[in-house]
Amino acid sequence: MQREVRRLPVRVRPAPHETQQSYERRLRTANDIPPPAWGIHRSKDSRGQSLARWTFDSGTIEALGGLDSGHFDAEQSRQPHHPDGSRCKKCTSTLENRYACAKCFSGEVAQYPHDGPRVCRRHLSWIGPGAEPASQHDASMRVLRADRLYRRMRRWGIVDAFRLSELEELVRYWNLVEAQQGLSDSEIFRIAVRLAYRLLRPRLLASVVDRGRTASARYSEVAGVVAEVVGNRPAATLVDGLWLLLRTMGHQPPEDPHSFLGGDDREDLDDREVLAQLRTSFFPRRMHLHMTQFIWSPAPSSRLKPMVTVVADDGYLCERRHRFTANYRQLGAHTGGSGCGYCSRRRLRPGFNTLADTHPELAAEFSADNGGLTASDVLAGTDLEVNWICREGNHQWSSQVGQRARADGTISTRRKCPDCRISRNSLLMMRPDVAATWHRSLNGTRSPADVTAGSTEVFWWVCDEGDVYDLSVTRRVALRVCPVCANRRVTDANSMRTTDSWMAELFHPTKNGDLDPDNIVATSGSVIHWICRDGHEWPRRAYRQQQLGPICDECEKSKSEISASARSILERLAARGPSSASDLGDLGLTHSVLCYHLRKLATAGLTSYERGPRVVGRKGVAKVADLTAAGRAYLDNH
Repeated sequence: MQREVRRLPVRVRPAPHETQQSYERRLRTANDIPPPAWGIHRSKDSRGQSLARWTFDSGTIEALGGLDSGHFDAEQSRQPHHPDGSRCKKCTSTLENRYACAKCFSGEVAQYPHDGPRVCRRHLSWIGPGAEPASQHDASMRVLRADRLYRRMRRWGIVDAFRLSELEELVRYWNLVEAQQGLSDSEIFRIAVRLAYRLLRPRLLASVVDRGRTASARYSEVAGVVAEVVGNRPAATLVDGLWLLLRTMGHQPPEDPHSFLGGDDREDLDDREVLAQLRTSFFPRRMHLHMTQFIWSPAPSSRLKPMVTVVADDGYLCERRHRFTANYRQLGAHTGGSGCGYCSRRRLRPGFNTLADTHPELAAEFSADNGGLTASDVLAGTDLEVNWICREGNHQWSSQVGQRARADGTISTRRKCPDCRISRNSLLMMRPDVAATWHRSLNGTRSPADVTAGSTEVFWWVCDEGDVYDLSVTRRVALRVCPVCANRRVTDANSMRTTDSWMAELFHPTKNGDLDPDNIVATSGSVIHWICRDGHEWPRRAYRQQQLGPICDECEKSKSEISASARSILERLAARGPSSASDLGDLGLTHSVLCYHLRKLATAGLTSYERGPRVVGRKGVAKVADLTAAGRAYLDNH
């Protein structure tokens, strides 16, 4: 059986919008009831818990205080809500921490979030949001009149608590960074209400957002209104904040009851002149982009207080008046951009950034054979492969859109019609001299008219000497001489075995790896191992061995041991040309001595001296021939 609850002896008058917890605390204090005794009225859900976590039924508190049944439910229903009775976070996010007038009610009287009077008419005390009893202060008559004006504008639908809070943030920021006068909350509220009254009324708002006037004239009008409200104090930051708010007002969703009414809602217009009127901006890049483009947020955020941790995207308006959504953390992720996917060509917007808008000359070549896709359905710079049709020769080919139309608006000259490009830039037209060396049979059905001068395909070529070789077109164009004739390619015609057979005889059969006289030229710079008939081995570069001839180093050493007297005899004999032994006396030689030296030279091989002038000194081949002839003549005659 439920126990009957009786009214307490001392009644407490509830304050307007007072919360149940605040009234319960004041009722218990007025009746001087200690917490343990008060605990008998707690709800069943809080039994067994600590005193701080006790809860009480609203009906029990209403009965103890002698209040009408449903009093606290009625107070909660008076909280701000939408016309359809629903309520969102924006309705009360700026109305929290409200307290009753400390002069009307003793102690701390907490209230439900409400949009009631912000000035106590009886005591002229400021009791707006956030004004705790200790911080409540006297308000002027101008603040009281502003409070009444705000309630009238709220009935007109011009502002509400959430929209007014954005104006208050702009005034508070201006007071912090520029005015620096320590304005109170009541004075900030008064300035925000006056600005809303002067700028947001339909007739005045239409004048400020009229794009038929220059941006500088409209900005000057806003600055004049601000000067009338705040006086002669510098207010560039406040003017800039209001200017940005007025720019985006018309783009706020009309279905949101907390959106500003009026403004210019047109899109795809150039607002760069409008943004150029700003006089102050020293925020970091991401915050600057948020400040200048912010329209609306589904969360209770604002232009100066972005919700960094919110998952939902905010609404923004770029300088081209494109509406887009983005998260604050990702707003400045793209370097050099504003976050607008349309301006950065990451999102398709017909009439602005499609291929038909940015590259109309290429859109004319967009083939109808693309599965219903048109030039208005693709973006420039994408890797989508589509079909194109040439306007000149009616040729059709396929390539990626980005290979022809770059994202920066330019056109790639290398991605024109391949058939037309080959006919105009073919090898036959550009380099007829190179085309003349085209091999007619080894390249099949291909001809110099079928390839461009910059092609990387490999074909066969033939030089005037009949040498056949394969090269890419680009390398053949850059080449001035036949690679076979220049000994850059090895064939049967220029191999070492063909041109210098004596070098092939000296070629070492086992120490040269994969090299042999058939796959190397005689003028190669490769180091080759050689071997003579006597079995002597030595390494030497091929071209150097060709210069020296069939000379073995070890054999040359034995030849160099011929005495200097023998060379002297030959030189004297060649100079005088003696033909008989009677002349030997003049040379200071006997017949036997001269024959000894001459036979020694003959044994070493007189023919080698015809190509080895080092044996007799560097006197040229003709001198050596004279010496050899003189020696042979003497031996024949004696």
